[in-house]
Amino acid sequence: MDKTVRVNSSLKEMKADEYWYWQSRSVQERMDAVSAMTLAAYAMKGVTDVPSF
Repeated sequence: MDKTVRVNSSLKEMKADEYWYWQSRSVQERMDAVSAMTLAAYAMKGVTDVPSF
């Protein structure tokens, strides 16, 4: 896992860096991240029975 800390001087630079990061990930890694964020959002709302597809 890359634990590099980046300091950006502007929001535009931060967004460009974030875009570059996600484009450098494989499709599977991006889908795994979406799945993890979705499950975390459900957990914050107290939903524990989430259907899997």
